[in-house]
Amino acid sequence: MFNESDARRGAEVIFPGGITVGSTKDELIEAHGEPTRIVESGSAYALDFRLGATRDYSVVRFRIDRDTRLIREITMTNFFD
Repeated sequence: MFNESDARRGAEVIFPGGITVGSTKDELIEAHGEPTRIVESGSAYALDFRLGATRDYSVVRFRIDRDTRLIREITMTNFFD
């Protein structure tokens, strides 16, 4: 997991298209297309992008602040059969 606190401490995680914590939802969609799934959750929501087409795949989840529409957190999970 990478979030705003990590970014303030100087850490960087940058996805293709320059997407990172603080990027906008619109920048994310422009760089990576429509998400595989949208998860609603209180003051934020998550956009999930599935990577891989087999039983072994990864999901990158971008938590978006509902008010600012900025990415607040990025999580990557790997699933293996």
